Amino acid sequence: MIARRLARPAKPSQQPPPMVLHDYRLHPAAIYGSPKPPQTSLWLRETTMWLVLAVPLSLALTVSLDRSTPEVPVQGDRGGPPLAACAVVDGPCTWGHTFGGAGDDRAYGLAPLSDGGWMLAGHTRQRIGDDFDAWVLRLDSGGRALWERRFGGPRADQVFAAAPTEDGGAVLAGHTRSTGGGESDLWLFRLDREGEVVWERVLGGAGNDRVRSVVATADGGFLAVGFTASRGAGNRDAWILRLDAAGTVLWERVLGGPGDDGAFHAATLPDGGYAVAGYRASDGGYDLWALTLDEDGGETWARTLDRSAFDAGTGVAA
Repeated sequence: MIARRLARPAKPSQQPPPMVLHDYRLHPAAIYGSPKPPQTSLWLRETTMWLVLAVPLSLALTVSLDRSTPEVPVQGDRGGPPLAACAVVDGPCTWGHTFGGAGDDRAYGLAPLSDGGWMLAGHTRQRIGDDFDAWVLRLDSGGRALWERRFGGPRADQVFAAAPTEDGGAVLAGHTRSTGGGESDLWLFRLDREGEVVWERVLGGAGNDRVRSVVATADGGFLAVGFTASRGAGNRDAWILRLDAAGTVLWERVLGGPGDDGAFHAATLPDGGYAVAGYRASDGGYDLWALTLDEDGGETWARTLDRSAFDAGTGVAA
């Protein structure tokens, strides 16, 4: 891994006018279940869990899903342009900032920190056609950048998720093409509160292996979910890994059928288990796939939902 400070500073934009969350296309990084803003259709009611869909891409949909109810109510809102970072208190944004320069800068992961700040994660490149490097920024409670780091090597290295750690740092999750033995490999690394690397893990085989979400667990460890093309029953299968605080893999599960299956997001459950949202291959397309696992990775419940040619669960909370 190569770590270096960005040559260009992260300059926050002027604060935008007040806005409500459901005016914007929803992304799992911006979804937190408490407190529940009353001015948005994102939080519909108390349920076992809810999911945010991306079907079709021009429409953001919310599904409230109770384990005992097979019929699923659907409510949707037209999406707008995405925000890089936004704090939501009772509906309107209290601040908003953009970061980056003249190149291609993208934020996907947002981890709330114990001091009221945030760890913002994504990837950056100076121009279209260049390979991406992972990009991580630490923000204070007002959204101002305290520091930023870039991580990567000679090829594309991207981060899609972040989870807070007990020491005020974060674990970042994505994939790397610069190291490892495959087309791309699952990439996890932990930073302390100052942005220094604590540990790094590169996992995978000869195929395309990627992680899309990471969540902290009650014991200080982590659950990472994504997909693997190096093993399993199909072209791609969902890949779920449980790690301890030091980054050691405690267990892993590869789930799926003969087609393309994958996981996009995960959440911890009050009973110590996990909820996972993703997609499964179906005739002519994909179905939304939601499942729960016990603390040892055993599958306890699963549902698939079909609303259009391409359905996918991109966010889950419990």
